[in-house]
Amino acid sequence: MKSIIVDLGSSAIKVGYNNEDSPKFELPSYIGETYEQIIDGKIVKDENKTYISLTCNQFLDNLKLYYPIKNGSFKNKEDIQLIFDYIYKQLEQTPEEISSHQILISEPIFNSLQNKKNIAEYLFEKKNVPSIFFGAQPVLSLLGTGHTSGTVLESGDNITQCCIVKEGCSLPNTFVRNNYGGADVTEYFKTLLQRRGYFYDNSSTYQTVKKIKEQFARTKCYKGAEGEENDTYKLPDETMIRIGKEKIDCTDILFDSNIIGKKYSGIDKMICDSINNMDIELRIKLFSEIFLCGGNTAIKGLPESLHKEIKKRINKYSKVRLYTPKKPQNCCWIGGKAITSLDDFKNMWITKKDWEEKGDKIFKEKAI
Repeated sequence: MKSIIVDLGSSAIKVGYNNEDSPKFELPSYIGETYEQIIDGKIVKDENKTYISLTCNQFLDNLKLYYPIKNGSFKNKEDIQLIFDYIYKQLEQTPEEISSHQILISEPIFNSLQNKKNIAEYLFEKKNVPSIFFGAQPVLSLLGTGHTSGTVLESGDNITQCCIVKEGCSLPNTFVRNNYGGADVTEYFKTLLQRRGYFYDNSSTYQTVKKIKEQFARTKCYKGAEGEENDTYKLPDETMIRIGKEKIDCTDILFDSNIIGKKYSGIDKMICDSINNMDIELRIKLFSEIFLCGGNTAIKGLPESLHKEIKKRINKYSKVRLYTPKKPQNCCWIGGKAITSLDDFKNMWITKKDWEEKGDKIFKEKAI
């Protein structure tokens, strides 16, 4: 049976079938609402004007955007319906086709049990899907690199997580998770640019700054080719702006969140904490098998800076080796494709019958 793979990210949702090489499409995971209006002294909101994902793009300046998935979970049950209905619409599936396709959904470690229950309830009871599986993002990402064991740092828009995976199974005692990621880098980058007089706050500003960050952001250790770019960016209104040291300063928060007044562990410490929860004789090997996955790890120079910071924390004679796939943002989806294509995986699906008989207990029985 052909399966649908949904990498459910806070910033973007990647969707496709497990017989394809890459996601069929990537959807911005935001919802847009028209601004409230004051009519006859009363605040009036047009409830019929709600836009989902790509349909928002041509109206960005006139919409109030919000991201329904925060730190890996839907904030409102109603948004589950909006997002999954939109996914199926983009796939152009009829109700009959929906009921014949299994669906794998990625999720972060330590994710809310209630979130799983809400999604399963909607898909089983309203969409009549035959089977569901919730896959841990770090495990799927590692599988997406072609490996089954190692240390995984998965960093997306809202969540950065680390764990050890052994033969395709995560080890819970090594779980380390912080609710920060690429969105924090974007927000800090925007703040730094605003200090120079650029931008004002609205929905389109954030999206523009995000694009600038993706093009220019790098760490102090990045050694790019001389003259590879002129560090100027053309805004939608044709204004040219020059990007200065903000492109480097914005990434410092990944190693020191105190810069923005937060107290999260830096990504170097997260990796060390995860590995140090393993037996001492295993740590040397684990420090030499670190895989960087998720869109936030695509920042230029990140592997070099991370290597340098990890070396400061461990025995100087220990070898630190980092692996970064060509498209780290797609690792999770590719891992989902890989695992659902295995014959051994067929007994891992959670069926509607499992759900009816065991409820949410089934999530612990069938997990990776």
